[in-house]
Amino acid sequence: MNSSRSTTRTARDSSEATARGCTTSELSSLLGPPPPLRPVAAGNTAATLAKARNLLYLSHLFSQFSEVAWQFCLVLFLAAFADYESFFLVSTYGIMSGLVVCLAGSRAGRFIDDENRLFVARIFIWTENTAVLGATLCCYLLLSRDVTRYVLTPEVGGEGGDGADGGGEGGWSEWFEEILDGVPVDAGSVALLVAIHVMGSVAKISDRGFIVAIER
Repeated sequence: MNSSRSTTRTARDSSEATARGCTTSELSSLLGPPPPLRPVAAGNTAATLAKARNLLYLSHLFSQFSEVAWQFCLVLFLAAFADYESFFLVSTYGIMSGLVVCLAGSRAGRFIDDENRLFVARIFIWTENTAVLGATLCCYLLLSRDVTRYVLTPEVGGEGGDGADGGGEGGWSEWFEEILDGVPVDAGSVALLVAIHVMGSVAKISDRGFIVAIER
């Protein structure tokens, strides 16, 4: 009796489908079992994985090359900002970027462990590229504008000064003035330098996080 009811129901559905202008073959995928999956050859799978692995290695190589090249050029830019008279900006950037990596490294590692690796890699690469673009724009603005530089006074730069040898208060002030020789001191230049330091440090910690997310 149940088989006769199912046969009657199927015949009724087929007649309704025919009345709507549909054929039984159009409804077969909905009523019948799904089509069997086609087997994938082992050689094709291995070739696909090898191709994806090579593309990942190539992308990682270009990413690291661009990061190292940009960090090297940023050091040259910072030296140029001081008219190649002082390494004060280069030193402050190295100290700040190192502190950011040390202080924020644990948080970045925890974020990598808690989230999906592909999602983490995308976040880090987007953050790094954005920071690099912003820092490069600040470098362009700083190089293309007229800046006011700190000029070393003749008393400090000349010979015969006994403050540096004496080690007193005058010696420390003279030593600090010698470090600041050629560094931009106007408000706009200082703001751009701070932005370069911050975005450069963000780019460096993002690069470290991307390396961990990809290579671990």
